[in-house]
Amino acid sequence: MSPAALLISILALVVAASAGSAYAATKIGTKQLKDNAVTSTKIKNRTITTGDLAARTVASLRGTGAQGPQGPVGPQGPGSITFDRSLAVGASSQDVALPFGRLNLLCNANQVRVQVNVTSTDLNPVMVAGTHAVNGGAAKTDEATGNGEFSVNENSSTMWLDWQVSDRASGRTGTLRVQGYREAGSCRWIGQYIP
Repeated sequence: MSPAALLISILALVVAASAGSAYAATKIGTKQLKDNAVTSTKIKNRTITTGDLAARTVASLRGTGAQGPQGPVGPQGPGSITFDRSLAVGASSQDVALPFGRLNLLCNANQVRVQVNVTSTDLNPVMVAGTHAVNGGAAKTDEATGNGEFSVNENSSTMWLDWQVSDRASGRTGTLRVQGYREAGSCRWIGQYIP
């Protein structure tokens, strides 16, 4: 074969090969691929993202790794405060500490009294909302905001209250439940504050 013919043959081969590659790049799709033809070795590393995977496959990947180490223990929150107090009629009042102040219990000859005292200097730090009743009567609605006192202070031999107390200064909210009764020469209160 002459050198010119050889050169023409090589050029024809190069043109045919490049045209075939270009044709293959534009015409070969998923239909032309055999099942399992693309293997891990044919995929460039770190090119598959979760967007390339089925939603079910992505969901199955969550929580499959080893559990991490235990985190640090958080600070102790204010737990429930329960109390059961008794007082003789006319005795000095008793206090039960609350996160936002104190609950003052008083027993005198004609009433069993409960008073919530707020210790904050903020003008409107605490809001009380709920109900109370005395002497087995119908429940009365309570709603007040302030920094002084909230009380069930009516002539009564029995009382109960169920208040939601929100401390605006700290953001704490809790439920205060108290039952009290006066009998003979003493008063008794059973209650709980639940944060």
